[in-house]
Amino acid sequence: MAATAVADIPQRLDLSMLFAVEAYQQRRTPQTEAALLQAVAASPHLVRFADNETPVTALAPFADGTRIATGGEDGTVRIWDLAGDRGPEVIADLDQRVTALEVDEKAHQVAVGGSDGMVQVVDPTTHDAAVLQARGHPITGIALDPAGAQVATVDDAYRVAVFDVGRRTVATAASGSAPYVVAFRAGGTQLLLGTGTGETSSWSVTPLRRTTRWSSIKTPFNNYTAGYSDDAGWFGYYKFGVFVADAATGKHPRSFPLSSRTFASSIAIAKDASRVAVASGGTISVVQAELPYERYGSASQEGGLVTDPLSGIGSTITDLAFVGGRERLVSASQRILALWDLRQQARIARQVGRHIPDQTEASIRPGLAVSPKDGTVAWVGDDGRLAVREPRTGRVTANPQGMSSSGRLFFSRDGKLLVDESERVEVWDQRDGTFRRVATWPYPSDRGTSVVAPTPDGSALVTVDDDGGVGTISSSDGHSRHLADGGKRYSLSVAVLRPDGAELLVVQADGATRLVELHGGRTRAGPAFGVPVSAAAYSPDGRLLAVTDGRAALLVWDTQASRVVRRIAAERVDRISFSPKGDRLVTITGDGRIAVWDAASGLRLGDLRVRQQQALDARDVGYQTALAWGPGGTEVWTATSGGSALRWSLDPAAWIRSACAAAGRSLTADDWQVVGGRIPDNLTCRA
Repeated sequence: MAATAVADIPQRLDLSMLFAVEAYQQRRTPQTEAALLQAVAASPHLVRFADNETPVTALAPFADGTRIATGGEDGTVRIWDLAGDRGPEVIADLDQRVTALEVDEKAHQVAVGGSDGMVQVVDPTTHDAAVLQARGHPITGIALDPAGAQVATVDDAYRVAVFDVGRRTVATAASGSAPYVVAFRAGGTQLLLGTGTGETSSWSVTPLRRTTRWSSIKTPFNNYTAGYSDDAGWFGYYKFGVFVADAATGKHPRSFPLSSRTFASSIAIAKDASRVAVASGGTISVVQAELPYERYGSASQEGGLVTDPLSGIGSTITDLAFVGGRERLVSASQRILALWDLRQQARIARQVGRHIPDQTEASIRPGLAVSPKDGTVAWVGDDGRLAVREPRTGRVTANPQGMSSSGRLFFSRDGKLLVDESERVEVWDQRDGTFRRVATWPYPSDRGTSVVAPTPDGSALVTVDDDGGVGTISSSDGHSRHLADGGKRYSLSVAVLRPDGAELLVVQADGATRLVELHGGRTRAGPAFGVPVSAAAYSPDGRLLAVTDGRAALLVWDTQASRVVRRIAAERVDRISFSPKGDRLVTITGDGRIAVWDAASGLRLGDLRVRQQQALDARDVGYQTALAWGPGGTEVWTATSGGSALRWSLDPAAWIRSACAAAGRSLTADDWQVVGGRIPDNLTCRA
């Protein structure tokens, strides 16, 4: 079942999550835990799925972005609350396939067109319906004027009709040039008609006649997909990229770089034309416009993907729409609806606090620390603004002032904040609701000194020079003590403190290792790992030591047996960290991929991803990300320059809650036929 869950991720993520939950509930193993994590980590922008109970044939968002209307193959019209507080409400049944939908700006009426030509106006609150046309040619487009007094339609015979809603009569009719999109303009006195070939025409309503015509197509339109923004203000088509222009005039053209090996099935354009979503091959690509400097009244902007492609929703996506702006999307694939939030970085992560600036763009990692006392989290970016927040709510608990720049942060056991600045150590303490600097001590050496970690009892900070020299600084009075000499300048590669605070492992750039005893400074030869070491971490009990060469090798060394007990294939690892319980290991790569490992078996449970807001494809985002465990070992914090601070839940119970909420339903007996065997008595998705 776990294998089925993983296999379903690309095409049926809803089923994948449900099967993963059931597999983990039946048998808790590293394999079922891995399937569960991979399912909830996939498509991080997904908010939830919903079953429309019939294939979706039309979709229209409400202007305020809180609801959508769907039309179905069975003729029903449903209203969906995007907050997910209640199920869908059926407001009409045409008894024929719904082919067109429109909601007026004030959400007072829904206009519906059907495959047998029926045209209705329905009140979404009372469900009262006014039939404007009982039969005719299939309706391909429909529009309501702002006052709700007129409905305009186009059908597959290219007939344009304007209905008087109050009188329930056809006010006027005419023929157009193969239109399939219609929208009211100028307060209901003009109509905009659009074709699938990019020709747009403006019509006066009284009398109904064409006044202007314009075409936006610059290339042959075979094998391309076209569409309009919800208000028909912009027309766009996808072929060798996306081209968008003002639908009425053809002005303000914008290009969106995008390439796909498969034909597009649907396209959505944000109302401000800043973003376009294209469905192709079972995935959705959201791209931003490529804007030259000082064109369209804005600074230059590189076009391209806004997010990784959205996936897990089936092979054919039949409809797409932006809702409430440009950050949220609704997609339809057969009977399955999906709500996407492009601001959401992961379903199992919560963003806390403000954006962390990247002013220098020099791959500077923020300072990040989590208090072992109460889980209070602190971070500081290269702007020197220190944030201290309560871990659960993200509420600001202190507002420190006077930090000069980003530096490494540590919490002492009594709640003091220790800051490793470039040439000194600072001690900050919370008084009267704010952190204030209470002490500053210079480094005892000018040889590139940095803090490795506080000692377990918090009495001192262990320091290392760039030549491998080792010392300590008292956290009470700043007294420094030299423990061991170093060698050649800038020869240090890695230094890591054993959890009991007895020894410091020092690795030189040439691969030589030594262990420095912190009590007396005695030095002895360290392990011979056989690979260059770029990062290392001890398990909490000090029994295991994980090291990496930063390329493809991750070795787990038994410190008592003095041998490698496990070799793990891990790509481009920049840093390693054991959980406080020692049951998990996390690694982060230079490009921001966080891998979660089962420490006992070495099984890769799944991958998480951190991003910069300014550059989706930044290759150095991992180098600009700090990582720290929460005290309970069930959550990991990350802070990224140019990104944000995130609290990642690594608790399987939280994963199950996320999976059940996102799937929006439970397994059915029909679903169970995929895996076969006896159907469990209870298929309810539950934590």
